[in-house]
Amino acid sequence: MCKISIIIPVYNVEEYLKETFESLINQDMKDFEVILIDDGSTDRSFDILKEYSNKYEYIKVYKQNNSGPSKARNKGLSLAKGEYIIFMDSDDILPFDSLSYRYNLAKKLDLDIGIFASHRFDEEKEWPMKTHFLSEGYKELDSDYDLILTLGPWNKIFKSSIIKDLRFPEDIKYAEDQVFIMTSYMRANSIYASNKVVYKQRIRSNNLSLTSQIDTNSDKVLFQVNKAWKKINLELENRFENKIIRDKLKEQYFERLLDYDIWPPLKNAVIRGEENVKINALKNMNEILNEIDPVIINNSRKLRWIMGQGIINKYLFLTKNTKKVYVEILADFYNKFNSNSREILERENIQLYKCLENVSKSRSSLSIFKYLVRRKVGRVLGKVKNIFRRSAKISFNFGKMLSMNENLVILASNKGEELQGNLKFIYDELKKDNKYKIKLYMKNDSRTFKELIDMYLDFSRAKYIILDDYYRQIYGLKFRKKAEVIQVWHACGAFKKFGFSSIGKGDGNPKEFEERAHSAYTKVITSSKNIIPKYAEAFNISEKNILPLGVPRTDILLDEAYRLYKKNDLEENYPNIKGKKIILYAPTFRGNTKQRQNFKLELNPVQLLKGIDEDYVLILKLHPSVKNGLNDVVIPKELENRVINMNSSTEINDLIIASEIVITDYSSVVFEASLLEKKIIMYAYDKNEYLAERDFYYDYDSFVPGVIAEKNEDIIRIINENEFDLKKVREFRDKFFDDCDGQASKRFVETIFK
Repeated sequence: MCKISIIIPVYNVEEYLKETFESLINQDMKDFEVILIDDGSTDRSFDILKEYSNKYEYIKVYKQNNSGPSKARNKGLSLAKGEYIIFMDSDDILPFDSLSYRYNLAKKLDLDIGIFASHRFDEEKEWPMKTHFLSEGYKELDSDYDLILTLGPWNKIFKSSIIKDLRFPEDIKYAEDQVFIMTSYMRANSIYASNKVVYKQRIRSNNLSLTSQIDTNSDKVLFQVNKAWKKINLELENRFENKIIRDKLKEQYFERLLDYDIWPPLKNAVIRGEENVKINALKNMNEILNEIDPVIINNSRKLRWIMGQGIINKYLFLTKNTKKVYVEILADFYNKFNSNSREILERENIQLYKCLENVSKSRSSLSIFKYLVRRKVGRVLGKVKNIFRRSAKISFNFGKMLSMNENLVILASNKGEELQGNLKFIYDELKKDNKYKIKLYMKNDSRTFKELIDMYLDFSRAKYIILDDYYRQIYGLKFRKKAEVIQVWHACGAFKKFGFSSIGKGDGNPKEFEERAHSAYTKVITSSKNIIPKYAEAFNISEKNILPLGVPRTDILLDEAYRLYKKNDLEENYPNIKGKKIILYAPTFRGNTKQRQNFKLELNPVQLLKGIDEDYVLILKLHPSVKNGLNDVVIPKELENRVINMNSSTEINDLIIASEIVITDYSSVVFEASLLEKKIIMYAYDKNEYLAERDFYYDYDSFVPGVIAEKNEDIIRIINENEFDLKKVREFRDKFFDDCDGQASKRFVETIFK
């Protein structure tokens, strides 16, 4: 017996085998065997395998008629003699310490399955596979649903006794590895995730992998996905007696299928497929719909979007016969909606709701056609409205020919329809002196043409224009030389790079966009002289025009009477927190709009609250764009009074005031928390992945004021052992706030309007 058996199916990869073998030969541990199964290659792959096999005794080569990777891997499983088993693809490579790291961790923790991070690479670059960077720590399939995101076999290590008798299904040519991995998860008693990168997957320009079937055999892929779904569904039925847990796992796995294995081939078939492919794809999709529980249909917004909005968006690609098939399927699908699903659809998209209602009754494509016509007309009207908006800007240039109104102050923001944040406190301070005429231009997408003209006339004549964020209405405008366009940026301090600092980064805007957005500023306000260079870079403005006057909205945080009032108010609205110690979890958003909506909560409320004193309660304050953050979490009855998922209308600052401990990650709430000298934990479970996409102004580990935690167990330990460093919190506060006197609003008005 050896320590590790590496099983590799091989098919027509002659040009990549040398690099693959070199990564194996150069491993820093040697007690392993490599089992290569040639799957009927027609190039020189088998000859190359034999060359290496003759040279290295631990490399063992076998050959079979072309039967697919499942049969090849299964043969490898029957031949494996290792204590642990690893799978690899024949064109991929391993970092030099991949085997030793996996094996040592598995032995140290006595793991059944170890899961690790991986990268992808091509001829030009290398990048992280996001779904392979899980939060570090022990995992349970029935509660850690991020396991379902990593269902490939390559980035793992398996104890041989767990999977030696398990086989990849040979009757499935797509998603077969998902069946194997999900079943292995269910068998395992000990699963652990690490963020160590142990695998590098090659992305070929001439990709011949099975995944490319999405493009070439879309209808057949959906048929295969349904087979995989049936097998995993049956396995879940047999393994989990608890119906709540079982059904939740089914929902989570199906959501994963929708993202990666259902919508991509279905969309491809609708857009590019021949008529027979389109029809077969829709029929196979209908078979999937008939297999799933109606509960999943009514719980899955994603599925309802795909079958309704998603396909209707591509409706013109459907042929006459395909449309008939789709209408029948759509009608049956909609009839499975419960009253709640219909109410949600009606509230979110009344026109689509009416369309589906009519389709379900008439089973006619006419309703879809009418919906598309109405939508097209709406979009045309929207374009006309945009033309009017652009035309209204002409009044800005006309207004510049008129005299400036020295007493006109404009407060402008697209952050909300009501005055809030820094602008609200500046407004209140200005109102103490009736000298100035103040006009508010908050978020309003329904301004009439006349109102737009009036707005731009005001912008052209105002002496002071005060903003708190990006404000698209002024992009590209050239204000008079005597006008003051002042940016009182909504965030405190300098944490994540933004503006010009983030150009060229994953989430950055083009340089041209930033120039249009910020070129009008005459002054920028910040909280401390220490970050003037950062703001100068972010806004591309001279340091002399950045004034460290403080952040007006923080004034109220330093008002003791206000803090007491807000704490009492919160306790009145949530009586179960009275007399308790509050832990606030306020993570930042991640990714684009869709990714934010599908944010997965990595902090485990159940594990946390069971591991700490009963006097603590947990308040979750997720980003407003997050829609499904708690959907994956089952809170037991005995903990229901200790977890509050706070709605978006509650101010984050009010929650910080009431909290004893603030848990965040990369959010600027650390500045407000430090201002109030709160105990802070930085739960940076995905730090490597996040840092790969987003830059910071400072080194994260040395910069943050809180104790860094990478897994739930760390948070529990930090709280129980009181590992907080309030001295560091105060030092952080003093660096980013020049004045902690609650007078920032007054200082702003006295300086700007002197």
